Amino acid sequence: MSHRRFRLALPVGLVAAGFAIGLAGAAEGGSRPSGFTVMKICKPDIKEHCPHMRPGSSALKRCLKDNFSGLSAPCQDVINRYEGKASDKPPE
Repeated sequence: MSHRRFRLALPVGLVAAGFAIGLAGAAEGGSRPSGFTVMKICKPDIKEHCPHMRPGSSALKRCLKDNFSGLSAPCQDVINRYEGKASDKPPE
């Protein structure tokens, strides 16, 4: 894969990973963040807790779920809002 194609593939993969986090209903009391927003906010957490997970994979979703309590507050919040939840419990 050429260097240029790799640079294009990375953002697409990150967006795809946002969709793997779990598609539930819209958040109550506000608009639902996009998958891109989730990945942007959670990128440092993914690098720390799930560094070898392929973007968009079910393994990444499982890793985020398993490490939910260790994720940063902004990442937890955006995942919960993305899934239509307003608590600090891990996504189901």
